[in-house]
Amino acid sequence: MTALWVILGILAFFVLLFALPVRIFLNYTPEGGLRYRVKYAFLTLADSEKSDLPKKQPSAEKAAKEKKPTSGGAVQSFLSFLGLADISSAANAKKAIGEKGLSEVLRGVTEAVASLLRRIGRLLKKGVFKKFDLHIVSGDGDPAEAALHYGTLCAAVYPLITLLDSAMKFKRRTVDIRCDYDTEGTQADFDGQLNYRPWHFLCFACGLLWRYVKQNFKKEG
Repeated sequence: MTALWVILGILAFFVLLFALPVRIFLNYTPEGGLRYRVKYAFLTLADSEKSDLPKKQPSAEKAAKEKKPTSGGAVQSFLSFLGLADISSAANAKKAIGEKGLSEVLRGVTEAVASLLRRIGRLLKKGVFKKFDLHIVSGDGDPAEAALHYGTLCAAVYPLITLLDSAMKFKRRTVDIRCDYDTEGTQADFDGQLNYRPWHFLCFACGLLWRYVKQNFKKEG
């Protein structure tokens, strides 16, 4: 009975881990630019403010000791994982073209890129905007120019919002585009929170891994 409770506790722990959202906070102001913060539970996974802090420069002697020759191995492995092994290096591309022909190589690359974009698109659709506040003020000294800028902004922003609305979910959305003849230039600010579940990223990674395994299985076969 104790073992059963332990197993149930472990399962509940993992369910809780996957139920907690990954929260992506986005903020843009003309003064501060684009800021982001990624949090999972109480952990901060990424923070633009921390990345902007100046790093302590190591001494020249220490830097010389730590300096290592760079290699493209990591990049080649990553491209192979994405299904782009044929163009992961100049040597691989030359060999693939010699064995398959240019058209076949390009077809394979196109299929790999298309598959990657489809998976990214499915991942994006899983996101939920808990908060989406966009405010844009169009202004100009000349009323005619201000009105023209306002029309251009509306023609560009609202179709983009419609596209996002068809691809993602919104819990709260505010889009405010105004024309102010007393304001010089165009000012915009944005404040948003985008939520994902951890399993969304896990499924995305597993899909890429499965594609990589299938490709290597075909090569060995």
